[in-house]
Order: sequence, then structure tokens, then C-alpha cells
Amino acid sequence: MASKSSKGSTSSSSSILPSKEQSLFRNLVQLYETKQYKKSIKVADQILRKYPNHGETLAMKGLVLSCIDRKSEAYELVRLGLRSDLRSHVCWHVYGLLYRADRDYKEASKAYLQALRIDKDNIQILRDLALLQIQNRDLDGFESTRRTLLTLKPNQKNNWIGFAVANHVNGNLNAALNVLETYEGTLNESTTANGKDSENQEERYEVSELEMYKVMIMYENGDYEKVYEYLLKNESKMVDKLAVAEMKAKVLFNLEKIEDSIRAFDDLLKINSENREYLSYYLKCSLRMNEMECFETWNPDLMVQELRDYCLSVCDDLAIKYPDSMSFPRAAMEFSREDAFLKRADVFVRPLLRKAVPSLFSILKHFYSDPAKARILGNLMESFRKSLNQDSPQFPPLTSSENTSESNPEQPHVLLWVLYYLVLHYDEVGEYEKAIEIADLGISHTDSCIDIYLAKAKAMKHKGDRRGAVEIMNHARKLDLSDRYLNHKCSKYAMQADRVDLAEEWISLFTRDGEFGGIQALYDMQCMWYELEAGDAFLRLNEFSKALKRYIAVNRHFDDILEDQFDFHTYCLRKVTLRSYINTIRMENHVKEQRYYIRSVKGLARLFFRISNETEEQQMMRRMTVDELELEKATPAERKKILAKRKKAQLKKDAAAESVKLKAEKDESVTKKTQKGPARPPGWMEIDPDGIELLRNVSDYQEEAFKYVNELQKWAPNHID
Repeated sequence: MASKSSKGSTSSSSSILPSKEQSLFRNLVQLYETKQYKKSIKVADQILRKYPNHGETLAMKGLVLSCIDRKSEAYELVRLGLRSDLRSHVCWHVYGLLYRADRDYKEASKAYLQALRIDKDNIQILRDLALLQIQNRDLDGFESTRRTLLTLKPNQKNNWIGFAVANHVNGNLNAALNVLETYEGTLNESTTANGKDSENQEERYEVSELEMYKVMIMYENGDYEKVYEYLLKNESKMVDKLAVAEMKAKVLFNLEKIEDSIRAFDDLLKINSENREYLSYYLKCSLRMNEMECFETWNPDLMVQELRDYCLSVCDDLAIKYPDSMSFPRAAMEFSREDAFLKRADVFVRPLLRKAVPSLFSILKHFYSDPAKARILGNLMESFRKSLNQDSPQFPPLTSSENTSESNPEQPHVLLWVLYYLVLHYDEVGEYEKAIEIADLGISHTDSCIDIYLAKAKAMKHKGDRRGAVEIMNHARKLDLSDRYLNHKCSKYAMQADRVDLAEEWISLFTRDGEFGGIQALYDMQCMWYELEAGDAFLRLNEFSKALKRYIAVNRHFDDILEDQFDFHTYCLRKVTLRSYINTIRMENHVKEQRYYIRSVKGLARLFFRISNETEEQQMMRRMTVDELELEKATPAERKKILAKRKKAQLKKDAAAESVKLKAEKDESVTKKTQKGPARPPGWMEIDPDGIELLRNVSDYQEEAFKYVNELQKWAPNHID
């Protein structure tokens, strides 16, 4: 950050300093930029001793103080600096930096705009303002600022790319494309003049990304013919060959060059036969080649029989062509009905049961949206169970017309995985007693199989026996104490059974040791599932302050996620990762539609509505700490004893702390060897761990509840109960 001395008054309140102090001020700025904050303060004080009302020095000192967590002093000094020199763009810029550090981007933008009224061509302020505008999604302002930067510095690559991106996100696709083409024109002239070949330079990746970004804009603009021609002409410059192949295949489809398109998607299926999007496009191409009606979205239930039959035959052909793929047989099952579905399911599941694939139910779970198919799968597995329980364990004859006999006996584990599937099947269809009964059969078959215990616990939880589910889950956890997944499932079940103490004890086994351990470590890792389960448990237990702390923790994580994009606004322009940057911005626009955020907001709304329905006396009690409640309920005589006891305990605690301090001072050399760095300040979960202060700071519970209801209406209106 640099200071520009403005002309004007020669008094001590003016921004003009004598040459010696100007040199000191420049030194102050350099020390701040290199994070030498103590030295910065000393230099600022040195200037202020002679010129106590110098606005820019006051502002810079405030900025330094904000970096060492002296926020109130920082704001006071910066405001004093502004009062001393309202015409200084440096003071306004610093004021904006303070607000930016506190994530108050609207106020920061106002301060930057005020600074630009004084110094309209200040590049640094314009860059900072552009960052705030894209962060706030002020797209018109972002485009305007980027245009100004390009006008002032047309020789910088980032300004061209930034202006193109600004037009893109603002919906001006043609303008974005024109900017990139103009920039490439200047680049080609420079390359020709220097006699350099970009293909042999380190920037080959950047050139490729820029070309792919142009293709992305043209495709979104619907210029498919132009996209195809551009790809053919510039494919050699593009290093992301898979993205080029995908784009070419989609463009050919949109141009209705069906034969070329189907060949392109066939080539993509050779690369990844499990990609559902490739298969969907392949089927659409096949339908168009045969002049049949093409489906818009993949939903076999809405298709006519002729369309389903044709898609079924295409999937069968692909299954023969790619025998190792599971995608095509599974897709064929989606297009099948009744007996045809049974035959295909029979052929599909037998190899997976023999291979002991635990995820078989997950693979087939989407079929359970159709009750008829769910019933067929259940009956099929029951027939397997009956046949495998005989003296000679074998699968029954295949339901298909070919290979109707099974002569070789099956391995014992096949029956176990049939039982495991049936537990999950009956749990999914709501027959919890039957699921638990079959789980017991599986445990008696192989009592060391962890998965069968997990399935039983799940069925018990859905039945309503949460305490029993925790016991079964804990038994599974003890079978493999080193398994993080089992530990987290066990903790989750304990939370859902309102056993928060057990959950915290178990989950802490896999958090980091030492000073970063426990609940703070989970907060640092943004472990939102745990905080939501804890919040729900505390809400059921009427421990509202603790529930509030957990729900607010989840909200803070989403604020951090939104904040984290700040660094990418400059990084992605510099590295030219523009496609990923645009996708990130679009994702961030909808990040609060994510289910974890919706759960936390719903929890907060319920919490505040429940508190608002309490009496004033109950609400007052909610704002008290455990110690304050103890005093409130005590008689005068008991209160005197409690206070005396606490005073004695505090004196003992202070004496112990003093003893530790003296010992550390005597053994300073040992301390230096063992101490790895400065003491860590307490984390957010460690400050006010029970959320008492958070609850105290809420003045109107009903107003707070409606605030979160409005948040739900904004991001998830369908989730309002």
C-alpha cells in the first residue's frame, strides 16, 4: 500500500509531511506489508509525536493495530485519521481494509468508492474494489471496475481476462468473447514480433485453458457451429483432451450430426463406461438415428413402451460390447418391467453375491422408488435364502431361459450376504421386526461380520429403539477399534439417542491429540454432521444454549466457505483456471441450498420459537450460567457459603497458576527446548463452550426465529414446516 501526498494545507493535520517524516511514513508502509507490526507502531508513534493530527499516519497505525487484534483502538484511530484528513484516499482505503477484514464487504465497498472519488485512477483501490464487488455479486459494478482497470493498464493480461470474466458472469457473452479475441490479437502480434512459438513455452497450459474458456462461452451462447469449427481449428493448442472430446460430442449432438455424435460418445464410453451422462447422450443419438421420439430427461417411467424397448436393446448391445461395466445391465433393468426385470436382476446379483460385494443394496437402492421392483428384489433374495439354507447350498435355477441349472455348491459366505441384503431390504420397506430377525440369523451365521451389526442397528433405530441401536453399534465398533467409520457411526447413533456424553467420548478418540483435541478439533475440521446431531440432541434435551452453539457453528462454516472464495478471485485469473473459476462462482451462488445449512437454519428457527413460547422467568433463567443459576436458587445463607467456597477455590487456582509460572521462569531453558511455538489462543468452541453468552446476546427471541424463517424462505422454501 502506498501513500500519495496531496496538495493543500501545510498544517499538522494535512497529509503533507516534511521529507524526513515522508521517509518514515514510507518505511511504516513497508513494515506493515512485511508484517513487522511492532516496528510499524514505533515508526507511527515517531511521526505522531511531531504531527499528532496527521490523518494518514493515524489511519496506518489503526490498520496495524487491527492486525494484532486491537480492533476497537484500530477503528477509533482510523476514524480520527479520517476526521483529520477527509480528502485523503489513503485514509478511506484503510477504512475499507478494516471493514474487509471484518467481512463487512458493503461498508468496505462504500469506503473504496469514496477513496476513488479522491483518486479515481488508483490501481490498488480499483483492484480491491473489484474483489469486493464479485464477492458481493455486484456484477454491474464489477464489470465497470474491470473496464476501468483495463483502460488504465491495457498491457496487463489479468485486466483483459478479468474484464472478459466480468462480462461472462454478468451475462454479456458476446462482449466477453470479443474481449478475449481482442486480447488474443494483441498476444499474437507480440508473439510474432518476438519470434516465439507459444507451443514451446511454459504458458502452454494457460493458452489451452484460455482456448477452452472461449469454447465454454461460445457453447453457452448457443453458437454450436462456431464452437465446432473452433475446436477443429485449435484442438492442437488444447491439452485437456477429455474436455475437448466431451465438448465435440455435445456440439455434434446439438448440430444434429447424429452419426458423428454417436461415434464420439462411443469413444467416450470406451474411456469411462460408467459415466451416466455419456450413456444418456448415446441413447438419445440412437433414438434420433431411428427417427424416434427423444427423451428430455432420463425417466423410464414416463416413456412409452416402444421407447423403453428400444433403449433396452441398445443397453443390451452395449453390455455385450463392454462386459466389465455394471452401468449397462443396471440401465437395462431400469427399462424393464415385471418378469423381464426379475430375470435381469437375477443375472445381475448372483456374481456380486459370490464376490461378497457389501454395496449391492446401495447399487440397487434406486429401484426401491418403484414398489413393484422392490417387491421383486425381496422375493428374489428370499428364494436365494431358502435354497442356500439347504444341505447342499445352491442358488435356485436361473429365472432366464439359458443356463437354467446351478450344479456347484456355493461358498458359505454367499448366504451371509443374502441375509445382509434382506436386512437392508426389509428396513427400506418398513418391516423392521423382520429385518431384526434376519439380522440375528446373520449374526448366528458369522458373528464377526461387522456389516450385519450395522444393518441391525439401523433397523432398530428406525423401529424406535435408539438405545438398543447404540448398544449394537458399540458392539460393532469394538470389533475393530481402529476403524474411523465405525467410530463416527457409533457416535452419531449415540447423539440420536441423546447420549451426548458417550458420543463426545467416542468421537474424541479420533480427533487430534494435545491442545487441538476434542470438540474444537471437530470445529476446525468443519465436522458438520457431528455439530448438527449434537444440536438436535441438545434441543431435544432442552439445553438450548448448547444447541445454539452447535447450530451457529454450522452457519459459521458456511460463512467460511463463502469467504474462502475470496482468494480465488485473483488466483484463478493469474493461473487462467477460468472454467473452474466460473463453476466455483456458480456453485457458491447456491451453497446455502445444501442440506447441512438448511438443517442448521431449521434447528435455529425451532429453538428460538420454543424459547419465545416460554415465560419471562424461564427466559431469564436461560441467560444464566450454571454458577449464576446455583446462586439464584440458593437461600441467603446458602449463597454466602457458595461464595466463600468459590473464593477459596479461586485462591487455590491462582496459587497453582503462580507456582507454575515461577517454575517455568526458573526452568526457562528447558521450556524453550520443549515449547514448539507461542501458546495457541482459545478457539471459537472453547470460548463460551455452552453458548450462554450467545444466548444472552439475543434480545428478541421471536424476531430471531423469524430471521431464520426468512432465511429458509430464501434458500429452501419447500423445507418450511
